[in-house]
Amino acid sequence: MLSSQLSLFRTFFLALVAASLLTATCNAAPAPEAAAEELEPTVALNGINAQRLAAGLGPATPKNLVAPRRIETRQATSSSPLPCEGGNRSASKLKRSAGQTHSGIICVHYPGNDTLVGYVSRSFTSDGYYTISRDPDMALEVSFKSDHWRHFDFRISTPQDDELPFLGAITSSTSSHNVTASDLGSHRARLGFTSRTPIMAPPAPMPQQSSSSSEQTPVTDSITFRAYESAIWNFDFSTAQLKPTWVNPDGRAVEDAMTVHERGQGTFAITADGANAEDEAVAVNFYFEPS
Repeated sequence: MLSSQLSLFRTFFLALVAASLLTATCNAAPAPEAAAEELEPTVALNGINAQRLAAGLGPATPKNLVAPRRIETRQATSSSPLPCEGGNRSASKLKRSAGQTHSGIICVHYPGNDTLVGYVSRSFTSDGYYTISRDPDMALEVSFKSDHWRHFDFRISTPQDDELPFLGAITSSTSSHNVTASDLGSHRARLGFTSRTPIMAPPAPMPQQSSSSSEQTPVTDSITFRAYESAIWNFDFSTAQLKPTWVNPDGRAVEDAMTVHERGQGTFAITADGANAEDEAVAVNFYFEPS
């Protein structure tokens, strides 16, 4: 009887232990998953990728997917110097080939520092005097033959008047109506379009204006007497500088004539008395630049 009771108690105890172990096992099963969830930090979907990568996660998926744009590379534009600017001259390479024609423009510089002022422009005043331009595309194109490099004349490529196709110098006077008033010692000779005069010849009177001529052609009128010379230019092949020579009415040549820019009028002139502050005239140098 006693052994039966002990056996029954042992069976009941073992069954109770087994039930307790089963219950503990069932409750402990989710533990690894919960632990895994605790090890993974919470990162918002819109967090920056650096945070996600630091947490061992992949980069976030972009919300807006767009096709990549093609970015065109803009090439830097190199600004080339203007003709004659900064000593950029090529006329010094010209050769004295007989019969060869050289075409180009005239650059204007301040003497001393060689600063480029501009160019003799194809624009002109109502009196037929050429003006200055900073734009090389507006420069007057002229030509000469290298047969003569002293006392030659410049032919204008596109003359305003077929009877006045040369770039010469013109004096004007209101005190006298003859060529004796064209002495460079008392007057300036402004650059303008003229007919041709012989080498080392004194000034010739400007022709009268015809009814068919341009109203901008320089003329002789009842008030102003004008005289001109065309063969005034001298070219230095070593420096490309142009220097004018004027022959006075008495035949005396002014070899050291100066070129000035009359800033008040925007015109150019050759003179024997230099610059004049009254009309803002400043000394300049001329250089020929081949086109």
